[in-house]
Amino acid sequence: MLRYIFPKAKNVQGVPKQRKGAFHDTESIKYFETAGIALEVYDIIKDKFLRIHEWASYSEYTFADFKLFDCKGKQAFRNPEKGDFVRINIKGCPDLGTPYFWVTIQDLTVENSADTQNIFIVFKPSYKPDDKHKRIEHFYSKHSTSTFMISRHGRKITVAVYGRNETANLSTHFLNKIKNMFTALLAIAGLSKIQWKIFTDSLLDIAETKS
Repeated sequence: MLRYIFPKAKNVQGVPKQRKGAFHDTESIKYFETAGIALEVYDIIKDKFLRIHEWASYSEYTFADFKLFDCKGKQAFRNPEKGDFVRINIKGCPDLGTPYFWVTIQDLTVENSADTQNIFIVFKPSYKPDDKHKRIEHFYSKHSTSTFMISRHGRKITVAVYGRNETANLSTHFLNKIKNMFTALLAIAGLSKIQWKIFTDSLLDIAETKS
């Protein structure tokens, strides 16, 4: 009898639990000659990582443009903070409904010890900062999260994106439902993981080149 093995989401500290819908674990890992070199590279990656408005420039194969906004809806050119918003413009997305997708920073955690450094940013689908009705403007539902992580342990650096509880956002008007279903299906089918793999690889490549 055939046996089907279904993968499970990794249990990563700081990443929300997987409860329903799709998920992905996207990681890029490199080992460096010494822990000291790895720490220097980690600092470079962290600096790049915190410049959200520059993410689109890190790879010629980028799929989206990102803009950081503060809690009042004003565009920001600083390091992100908990409660900030990020506006996403996905290239090639159907020209239906609202032109942008929005997420908010649910959590931002930095951890440091003698031989380990970690930074986590947890994004959740969100409404536009100026929307009084607080309608989610994203193709994923409010239960979904994307956790971006950079971690150094000894000589090892991991850059990762963890998607959890990914389901289409159908709590919107008709045109947006069509757009959200189309975009979410493509993302769940693997396009999202491919694009985030390009992103995580690019961060490591940039840092290594400039280290």
